[in-house]
Amino acid sequence: MFRGRVKGIKRVQAKGRVYYYHRRTKTRIKAAFGSPEFILEVARLEAGSQPTARPGTLGMLIDAYRKSPFWHDLKPATRITYDRAFEVLAPLRGMPLVEFRASWVAALRDEVNDKRGRWMAKNVRAVLSIIAEFAREKEWLSDNPVRRVRGLRRDQQKPRLNRGWKEQECRTVIEAAPDYLRPAIALAMFAGLRKTDVLTVRKDAISDGILRMLTSKRGIEVAIPVHPQLAQILANAPRHSAPTVVANSRGESWTASGFNSTFGKFIGRLEQSGRVASGLTMHGLRHTVGQRLREAGADLDDIRRILGQRTLSMAQHYSDAADRTAEARLTVAKLDIFGEKRAEKMENPASELEN
Repeated sequence: MFRGRVKGIKRVQAKGRVYYYHRRTKTRIKAAFGSPEFILEVARLEAGSQPTARPGTLGMLIDAYRKSPFWHDLKPATRITYDRAFEVLAPLRGMPLVEFRASWVAALRDEVNDKRGRWMAKNVRAVLSIIAEFAREKEWLSDNPVRRVRGLRRDQQKPRLNRGWKEQECRTVIEAAPDYLRPAIALAMFAGLRKTDVLTVRKDAISDGILRMLTSKRGIEVAIPVHPQLAQILANAPRHSAPTVVANSRGESWTASGFNSTFGKFIGRLEQSGRVASGLTMHGLRHTVGQRLREAGADLDDIRRILGQRTLSMAQHYSDAADRTAEARLTVAKLDIFGEKRAEKMENPASELEN
């Protein structure tokens, strides 16, 4: 869920309740503030209240792309990210497409980087490349000039986002987490699921010790063996009637905003007490799983399959499904999130020689 200020919205409080209205059209927005539905409704109202873009301009290209199947196929969260780039480009809607050149893109990249930061500069460049490719197919542009513009590298002076968790941090968080929050963290920690998948995976996705699902981001079918420690955490979790594996303190499926708030406050308390370092995120646990599997000797192909990062053809999918499941069980069995297996080897080095 988006958290922050939304332009063009008026906040009204009446009889103890808060309502939101689109300023230009004076239309009340009924979706929850900041939700994907809210952002999409604002974008729809904004688009409907904008004057028609002149032919042959950047505004015309943006409007045409937003009416295309490519836009409608995007997930709500992706549309929100694109809309943030379109907001930056709004003052430039009248620019003729003949001026859409690499030099203009490079200058805009640097200007946005100075004013809005590196992430937004990279986002604007990426979205410009997408709509330029769309324009090239329509023969509105002879080529995609963004391809000739270098992207900005990560600022090496700033800490890396979504860093992997240390073994002690994993142990501390799992032990300190409330009973209703622990299963969600464990799904990310032991199965490497993205946060969206953690919150939406259904109970019937787990059968015979295997978690099977389509990933929300790429639509890749994964079959992830349930790690013994994850199985124990799920078995000891509070019972609830929600269809999802994880639920909030009321026994209901999590909303993204509710989980973000609860998880953020919980991690914040651990940081303030000095029990964990700053920078722990749910997505960082995907890096943690990948790192631990690599350290345990799993090859890159197995790691990609576990994390849903590799797409296979349908023939391969059906022909080697059983073999992949067997290999995946062996791969996940190597996963040592808390560093316990390495500690045992250090305490009893002779056991390795015997094996």
